[in-house]
Amino acid sequence: MSDKIKQEMNRIPIPNELHERAIVGVKKAKSDIKKRKNYLYKVVPLAVSIAFLSIGGYSVWNANHQSYESQKIVFSLKEFDKSGVTIPAIELPKSGETAKMMPLFVYKGRIYTQSSTKIDPQHVTNLLGEKLGKTKVGLDEWSNQDEYAVEFASSIGEVDVYSVKGYQQEFRLMTYDVSSGYAEVYESLNGVTISSGSEIVEKLHLKNIEKAKSRTYDDWNNSTEKYTEINDKALLHSFVNALNDSIPYLREDVEAKLGNFQNNEQYKELTISLTDGTNVTLWAVKDGYISYGNALYFKIDQKILMNLWNQMN
Repeated sequence: MSDKIKQEMNRIPIPNELHERAIVGVKKAKSDIKKRKNYLYKVVPLAVSIAFLSIGGYSVWNANHQSYESQKIVFSLKEFDKSGVTIPAIELPKSGETAKMMPLFVYKGRIYTQSSTKIDPQHVTNLLGEKLGKTKVGLDEWSNQDEYAVEFASSIGEVDVYSVKGYQQEFRLMTYDVSSGYAEVYESLNGVTISSGSEIVEKLHLKNIEKAKSRTYDDWNNSTEKYTEINDKALLHSFVNALNDSIPYLREDVEAKLGNFQNNEQYKELTISLTDGTNVTLWAVKDGYISYGNALYFKIDQKILMNLWNQMN
C-alpha cells in the first residue's frame, strides 16, 4: 500500500502566488493563536503551508483558486466522452524535483486535501459525525515510503478527524479541535471519474440553497471582504439545475482555450451557503464555465450563467 499511496501524494504544483499568500496566512494564524490561550490546534502554520506539486502537466493550488502556468503547452477542448472525465491521481514528482506539502492527510488509502468549503461556526457541532481518529505529525516532502503508508499520516500535525453528517466519507471529512471549535473541511476527489455535473451537485448538496454571495477577482486576490449578496432563490436554483445538467471537463482541457481570463471582467468567485451551514465556493467564468476544486470545470447553459453573472457585481 505504501507505494500506491506515495505515488498519489505530490501531483499538485502550486504557484508562487499561493506560497506568498500562505506566508501571510501563517502570520495571521500565529497572531490568532496568541489571542487564544486555549487554542490547541498547534499546527495551523503547517496546515496553511502549501507549495509546489503537479497534476498531469497543469498547475493548480488547493481548492480555493488556481493558476494556469503551463501556457507554453497548447491544448484543444476535447469532445466530451460520455464515460466522463477522470481526475488525475496525486503522485510524487519525478526524481530530482522537490515539493512542499499542501494540507492533507491519509485515511483508508485515500488522500484528503483541504477544501475551499467552509462551515459556519454555529453549525459545526451539528455536522460533526463519528470520530475516526487523529492525524499524525511530520509528513513532509522528505518522508519515506513507510511514513506515507501510515493511517492518518498528515502534513497538518495532530488534530482529530471526523466524518461529516450527511456526506459520504469517501468524499468529505473534517478536522475539529474541541477546545477552540476550529474546523476544516477536507475532500478526496483525486483519481475519481466524474460523468456529469449532477455528481458534484449531489456530493456537495447544492440543491439545499439558503443564499449566495459573490466578489470580484481583484477583491478575492487582495483578500478584501467585499461581497455582493444574491438572494434570488429562483435564480440560484436555476443555476444549480444548469450545473446539474452540465458537462465536466478537466482543467487542462479548458484553461489554455480561455487564455488570460483571471480578471474582474471574466472571472468571479461565487459562494453558495447551504441550509446545513456549509459554504461552497465555486468560480464562474463569463464564457460559460464553472470550476470547482483543483481539476474540474463544468460547461453550463450560457443564458442561465449570464442571468446570474449580471447579479454578481
